[in-house]
Amino acid sequence: MDHRKIIYGTDVDVEMMAQCRSERAERQAQYLHMAAEPEMNAKAHSLICFTMNIPGPIKYFPYAHAAFQEGMDALISALPKEALVQEPFISTAATGCEGILLLSCTPDTAKKAAMELEDYHELGRLFDIDVLDMNGEHLSRTDFGFPPRKCLICGQNAKICGRSRAHSVEDMQKKIAEMLITHFRTAAADKFASRATRALLYEVSTTPKPGLVDRANNGSHKDMNFYTFLDSSSVLCPWFREMFCLGFDTAIQPVPEVFPRLRFMGKQAECEMFSITGGVNTHQGLIFSLGIICASAGRCTFLSGQPSVSGDSLMIPAVSSDDVIRTGREFGVCVLSDYTDPDSPLFGKKPGGARAAAADGFSEAVRYGLPVLKEWLSRGLELNAASSIALLSLIANTEDSNMIRRSGSPEAADECRRKAAQLLSELDIHNFREKLIKMDDEYISRNLSPGGAADLLAITLLLYFLETI
Repeated sequence: MDHRKIIYGTDVDVEMMAQCRSERAERQAQYLHMAAEPEMNAKAHSLICFTMNIPGPIKYFPYAHAAFQEGMDALISALPKEALVQEPFISTAATGCEGILLLSCTPDTAKKAAMELEDYHELGRLFDIDVLDMNGEHLSRTDFGFPPRKCLICGQNAKICGRSRAHSVEDMQKKIAEMLITHFRTAAADKFASRATRALLYEVSTTPKPGLVDRANNGSHKDMNFYTFLDSSSVLCPWFREMFCLGFDTAIQPVPEVFPRLRFMGKQAECEMFSITGGVNTHQGLIFSLGIICASAGRCTFLSGQPSVSGDSLMIPAVSSDDVIRTGREFGVCVLSDYTDPDSPLFGKKPGGARAAAADGFSEAVRYGLPVLKEWLSRGLELNAASSIALLSLIANTEDSNMIRRSGSPEAADECRRKAAQLLSELDIHNFREKLIKMDDEYISRNLSPGGAADLLAITLLLYFLETI
């Protein structure tokens, strides 16, 4: 990773930094004077000034802003409840980010919270948190038995390394860039894996789901139940995270070169799924589909270049569902080689199931799942009910290999689709549940299970979470 792609912006000189420090000292004095006014009624007892340790001439860039915002949020959370006397002062400029907090807690309490954040937060070495009492005196780390701040590079006393200029600015910038990209890559991966897992959990929890496992019954299945799906979902969450990271880490490589690694990772995830379910296939298709979506999200996050920062708002990952689907299609088409490779067991066959859906950019979820989900939510239904109706839309509009196999023929499956489409046209907010339960009874009696539509519902939910969470 070239640190110049992370740390870039306006150079500031010595005079600009001196002016910045002078203005900061003046602001602190103004806050202390304000705290002494009678109308404050002795509410304020300490003052915090939060800035960033960014060596070199570039002090402000999006990742620094993101780290500053995260540090401010963490600091406020670490302080006693309702410690803020008023809203914090926040400033962003070429000379860096700055925050001032006037607090009702004692200087000792504020200093301990600040030192813990500096020492134990993953980005704490980049935080510079000064605590002042109401006389304007700075509290020292040594007064509390805390060791001096450590050097970013060697871990020794930072002041000694700074005075001796033991490390070059470029080396320190490289280290800072590495810290920032690692931290926010991890944060984005965790967030996306959580969304993917949430989609699995919401899909199986959606009730009623004709012929499928839900909270009411096991549908047309004898070998699995609601808890089988919970077990499977729990072990897949870390794999979704790893798939996101793979996409992130290989973003500059051609997709066809990355796809074999992603597929191998998916096979490992399948083994873990089968291990915890006792050999039951709960999520094989979704491991493939969501694995592609997670890797695509990681790739898009890297290629976006920076966190998206606007005022006090931060979006990580800074990618849209459209970006993810578009990149997912690039991964999906790689699987079509299975149908043209003479050594593949799929050679000469028609692409179908999860492979075809991925190669087509999950168009059924985009066209028939997500719009219907949003439409019924807009009518006032809660997410579970809207998800049930979105599933019906997917049953009515997609060719499901599970339905073909269980119904006995493509013609029988087509008839099921026509009936589902007719039922969809008859639904309203008052009768949908009764009609779907009746459809569930029919599917169970005929041993029908629209597993492909269920997978598309999970993808639909993930796309919805991308837009709303």
